Amino acid sequence: MSQTVCAVIVEANTRNLTYVACPVCSRALGSFYAVDLPATSTFCKSCKRNVQCPIRRFRLELKADVDGTLQALIAFDNAIEKVFGCTALEYCALVQELPMA
Repeated sequence: MSQTVCAVIVEANTRNLTYVACPVCSRALGSFYAVDLPATSTFCKSCKRNVQCPIRRFRLELKADVDGTLQALIAFDNAIEKVFGCTALEYCALVQELPMA
């Protein structure tokens, strides 16, 4: 049985919004804070295989007020793609085109 819960997002950590992941299992390859896609193959500890073409995925840390209680939430790729209207790779390309503020 599913239940609908209403919450108010009070904080979103937009630093390190994307991460480099295995295309098979979507687990992070190395640190969540890696900026560039690796130039060579990377080993996925989860799948136990060499990854030749890693992918970039979204990961957004949120804090939400749920019935007066502050809850930590994490939204991943599919949910963030729907909100932003682009993939994580497209997002990174757009951000690189922006002039530094």
